[in-house]
Amino acid sequence: MILRYFTLALLSFLFVSCTSYAPRLDSSFTPSPDTVVVYGQLKFVDNSNVGASAYSGYRMALRLSNEETKKPLYIRFTKTETISCASIPAGHYKLTGFVATDNSDRILGGKIFGPEDKINIQFATEPNTAIYVGDFYGYVKYYVYGDLTTVETGLTMVTNNFSASTPIFHQKYPNLASMPVRSAFETSGK
Repeated sequence: MILRYFTLALLSFLFVSCTSYAPRLDSSFTPSPDTVVVYGQLKFVDNSNVGASAYSGYRMALRLSNEETKKPLYIRFTKTETISCASIPAGHYKLTGFVATDNSDRILGGKIFGPEDKINIQFATEPNTAIYVGDFYGYVKYYVYGDLTTVETGLTMVTNNFSASTPIFHQKYPNLASMPVRSAFETSGK
């Protein structure tokens, strides 16, 4: 029994430690000539039945898959920012899902997108380009019933709001305003 728990804990640690998060950029970031940026509105609501205020220890992230390496790359959601921006390596990408984690980045839930989700966002990157990946709204719900704890996650809306989100991106990241921008919704991904 102890061996089983130890094995599960070790596998969980290895899975979490292999998770690769794209670095989020602050508003003063200055790009180099080979910088590739993805941006969009990536917001989530943190709901809880614990006391009067919501538990604030959860994070959410979009899951991109690099089509050449087949490795996942995660772009973090935020509860407070209007728009999120992250730097990624050049390549061909596909949006494959989302995850929710705790503060230690242990994955608690999420979803790998299937055909029923009708989300087919694929894009190729070029150096010195900013790619709009969409506006995503999600939630994390945390319930405690006695000794039972349940975490529920989901996306409530995914939209292509390129024309409204891009001016907000340019305003928040003035050093990136000169980069060419394009929408992942308007490309074939190859």
